[in-house]
Amino acid sequence: MNNIPNNTVDKIEFNFTCYALKLLGHNLYSNPWTAVSEIVANGIDAKAKNIYVLVELFDKETAQIEIIDNGFGMTYEDLCNKYTIIGRNKRIDNPNDKTLLGRKGVGKLAALFLSDRYYIYTKSKYETSSWCVDVSQAKDEDIPKLERYDGKQEISACEVWESTATGTAIKLTNVNLQKIGPERLKALPVILSDYYLADVIDCEISVCVRQDRNQIIKFNPVTKKISFSTMYAIFDNTGKRYCDRLQNKIYLTKENEVPDELDRKHSTLKNIYFDDTEGTITVKNLAGKEIDAEYKLTGWIGIHGSLDAQVQKRNDPAFNKISYHPNAIRLYVRGKLAVDNLMTYVNSSQAFANYIEGEINFDILDDDRFEDISTSNREGYKKDDVRVKRLLEIVGKIVSKLIRERADIGTQINTEYHKYMEDKRREEERKKKALQIELLDSQKREAIAVKERQVAERRIETERKRMDYIVSVSNIDSNNVLPSMHTIYNLSILEKKKLSDFKKYLGQIPTKLRETIQSMGEINNQIMYISKAVAKSNYLIESEEKDADICDFISEYIERVATKIYGNKIRFSINDELEYRLIVKINTVNIVTIIENIIGNSIKAKATQLDIYYKDDNDNTIIEFCDDGKGLDSSINNISDIFEFGYTTTSGAGLGLYYSKRYIEEMGGTITAKKNSASGLSIITEWER
Repeated sequence: MNNIPNNTVDKIEFNFTCYALKLLGHNLYSNPWTAVSEIVANGIDAKAKNIYVLVELFDKETAQIEIIDNGFGMTYEDLCNKYTIIGRNKRIDNPNDKTLLGRKGVGKLAALFLSDRYYIYTKSKYETSSWCVDVSQAKDEDIPKLERYDGKQEISACEVWESTATGTAIKLTNVNLQKIGPERLKALPVILSDYYLADVIDCEISVCVRQDRNQIIKFNPVTKKISFSTMYAIFDNTGKRYCDRLQNKIYLTKENEVPDELDRKHSTLKNIYFDDTEGTITVKNLAGKEIDAEYKLTGWIGIHGSLDAQVQKRNDPAFNKISYHPNAIRLYVRGKLAVDNLMTYVNSSQAFANYIEGEINFDILDDDRFEDISTSNREGYKKDDVRVKRLLEIVGKIVSKLIRERADIGTQINTEYHKYMEDKRREEERKKKALQIELLDSQKREAIAVKERQVAERRIETERKRMDYIVSVSNIDSNNVLPSMHTIYNLSILEKKKLSDFKKYLGQIPTKLRETIQSMGEINNQIMYISKAVAKSNYLIESEEKDADICDFISEYIERVATKIYGNKIRFSINDELEYRLIVKINTVNIVTIIENIIGNSIKAKATQLDIYYKDDNDNTIIEFCDDGKGLDSSINNISDIFEFGYTTTSGAGLGLYYSKRYIEEMGGTITAKKNSASGLSIITEWER
């Protein structure tokens, strides 16, 4: 041994160059968390009951990691003859301790893999010391040194360290965690929990991740988070009753995926039994002699009911994919993770293979009597070894059985679904035939005929009422009436212009006078619109109130009057989707005023098309006037203002929509406006039937 214990010497030299140690470290560890788990494993081998991992990410490129344990700690002699000796098998000194995780003596390289400068603080029953390894400026051929450190490199989790009687604290600086994404960082407690089997390891591991210096250091225990509540079947021989964590029944389909009659939970299978999980196998020992060795597989392997997120949430509302490991059987040896996904060894191409999850322990893979069969990166085993082959035989049978059970229930669900749909189809055909037979019955045919006559009579009555009130041909000689109507119309326009001048004085006019002006404007509008209709179309408009189909009136007015007046200025279309007719008491003069005002506003807005829709909406009837004009002026903030008295953004009097709103409300309806998605404006009237 090159290092001779001497407590007066401040430097303890390694026997490998910096290049060799770095090369070994990069071949051994694929990611930072694997390296952290190795340092944690050293604390477990030191019989620590508590291990704390603190990750400080103030700068992800130069992060700091602290790992503190309350194990035995190390003396100066331990540092000389154990810690700095690469490749030392600690089990040689403790042949009867079957709980030791380490064997190759290279776990200490994890610190060099993570950091080019780290500190070791250790307290044993006999002494306390601090050391530093700094290779930040070292050349490849330099020999790394463990140097005594008398400075005060601050331990962030000082309260934890100071409360520890014996143990070791390792502070890693300049750790580059830039490649660790937010989700991967959030999953650190789950990732660390996967490295150790809680049933075997008698140690509590806690984690804290700080991303801000002001954040309080609070350690949270690392615990396994397995979604047993989404599993359909499980093999379990741990004696810990993991099988009892399954629900008695779970859903295997999404909501509304199958008819309500078939939408139910299915009973889970809580303990799939296998009797060949232990036995004897012939293995060559280190001397090359074949000997019989006992093996035993312990653990659990389950199959999830579904990987669909909706189904998983149905069975477990708290389901979280961060803690979920589909298609992963974690293999442990002596309670430490040996293979993170044994399913890659099983190579199952069966349906539902991705639904498998499990945690098993198989200690014969790391028996000191036999060859070390770990791969070079320590993240697997050689597949051609007889021990690995036996393990895969056992696991393959368990996995196949679980997959068969899940496939069988899937087949049952599909069979039930197809039978249900076939029965439903046959029932519909039976009903259809029965209905056809029933329709042949003379009494039914007569009932249908009566109903048809009633419908026809209602239509005739509706048409009669419509023709009574819509537009009547004048009995007055048109040659005498038309010139007078034209003169009345022109005088009304002049009167409207004069009335519009009152807009700027509205705030100064007394209420009574204002009401008189409003009335004058209303009467003038009616005179103007009616005289225009009569002059242009030779029709007279009645002012008498009567029950009428308002939609039919509007359609008739548009087709017989408006198209004659405005045909060269704007096009009209009527879309009648009504199932029920809207019969209300109307004053045709008022209806004409409303229609004319809407048409006039559309023309002012440069519209070329005015579409009129009649629609049913539950118990309401809606009439919508939709134009393609330029819409509202940008100065209008509140669209409902356009129905206020005197409100206008043009040269008009601002009275048309005000009167329209009043007339609609008098007829028991409501009126609103909205901007169209493409262009233009819609005026919407609505009545309850």
